[in-house]
Amino acid sequence: LVIPLPAIPDSLINFAINNALRDVDIDHRTTITSYNATLTNFDDTQLPEETYFSFSVWDSDNPDIYEQSQIYVGRALTIEDSGQPLIVVPYEDAQEYGIQLGSNITLSMERTDNIKLEVVGIIAESDGIPSLTGSSALVPPDVIPARESAEFTLYTLQVPEASLNQALAELSSVIIVFSLDVSFLDSLISNLIDQFAAIPTIVGLLSLFSAAIIMANTVALSTLERRRQLGILKAIGLKSRRILAIMLIESSIIGLLSAIIGIGVSALVIALLSASGGFTIPLPTDARLTAVVLVIVSVIIGGIATFLNMRVAIGERVMNVLRYE
Repeated sequence: LVIPLPAIPDSLINFAINNALRDVDIDHRTTITSYNATLTNFDDTQLPEETYFSFSVWDSDNPDIYEQSQIYVGRALTIEDSGQPLIVVPYEDAQEYGIQLGSNITLSMERTDNIKLEVVGIIAESDGIPSLTGSSALVPPDVIPARESAEFTLYTLQVPEASLNQALAELSSVIIVFSLDVSFLDSLISNLIDQFAAIPTIVGLLSLFSAAIIMANTVALSTLERRRQLGILKAIGLKSRRILAIMLIESSIIGLLSAIIGIGVSALVIALLSASGGFTIPLPTDARLTAVVLVIVSVIIGGIATFLNMRVAIGERVMNVLRYE
């Protein structure tokens, strides 16, 4: 990807790039030029004077350059459409202005009026990361007069892997452009995404650890507060094993209900946010398995904490417990 400095003529940029890469193997060259215009009318519909309309021109020797456009209706542009008064508009613009397949639109630019174009396709609504040119319409090359000034121009070069370092080195000597390897940028973004994706997992593990500590602490305090009750149970004849079994059942039920309530509240909050925000919050495909595991872990933590604390409590003599209480 080659980004030129602003206010530099395109002819000078092209000469500098071609001169720097004269000894480098290049598979395909593409120039992406973005324009702003005024949409004056389409078919018989007259639009206000300040109806701004942006579009891009992809001039390339790659016959598959337009295959990345997901078409909602109609067809995509082809490299054979060069010089033809055609246009492919985004779904958003078609909905906003009422443009349909086969409509004839008229654009006015700074130095040229009444540029008539036929709509041959509508690009599908974007649902992911926008493309390099955003959601602008596409016009074939050699349709817009050369006297019109572009908003910005980008140059993309498809270089063989063996010639990539040479191409970057040669372009680095051109002071009026900035070049970068898109594959490096892609790997950098992927690494950042992977690192950010690990944050929820770390936060979840820390939350689970904190919940385990809180549960164990709560069980320990509850056991200490009920020493008198345990002493009375032993005084009326209940054996230590029976008391331990009762407390384990109690802690298991409390842990089970706590986990179910916690997961239920989380699911309810996600559903309310999805309903109120107008978008769906995606859940992992293994969310049900995770929920079951959390419920089991909650019961196990409660049982272990109860077992460790109850062994000390029920091991004391009845007279000592009742005397201190």
